[in-house]
Amino acid sequence: MDRSIEGLTVLVLDDHDRIQVIWGVLLAAAGVASIAARDIDSAKSLVGKHHVDVVVIDEHLANPQEPGSDFAIWLREETDPSLSAIPILACTSDQSPAARERLLAAGASFVIYKPIDARQALLLIEGLAQRMVLRTIRREG
Repeated sequence: MDRSIEGLTVLVLDDHDRIQVIWGVLLAAAGVASIAARDIDSAKSLVGKHHVDVVVIDEHLANPQEPGSDFAIWLREETDPSLSAIPILACTSDQSPAARERLLAAGASFVIYKPIDARQALLLIEGLAQRMVLRTIRREG
C-alpha cells in the first residue's frame, strides 16, 4: 500500500463504541482521519459538515427500522454530486447473501465482513478513494 491513503477522512457509521474505536485506531495508524456516527441522523449531519472521502457503514444499527443501507440509499439519492459520489464500504457481521445484495443495491461500493481484516480494509479504502479522485479528474478534465 502506498501513502496515498494519508490525509483522507473516513466517516464510520456504526452503533458499537468498540467498533468505532477499532476503526479509529486502524485509520489513525494509516494517517487517515475518522469521524464517527452512531445513527443515520448523525451521519447525515456529519457528512454535510465535513469533507468525507469514504464512508464505512454497518448494516445492523441500534434502530432496526433504520439499517445502514438506508444511509447508503440517502447518500446515493443526494442531489449534491460531491455527496452522492462518496464511495461506501459496507462492513457487517451479517454474511448472508441477502445482506450483501441489499447493501450493494443500496449503493455500497464494496462489502466486507467482521471481524475486520485491517490490511484488506485499508486497501479497499485506498482503492475507493483513488477511484473517486479519478472520477473527479475525468469530470474536470
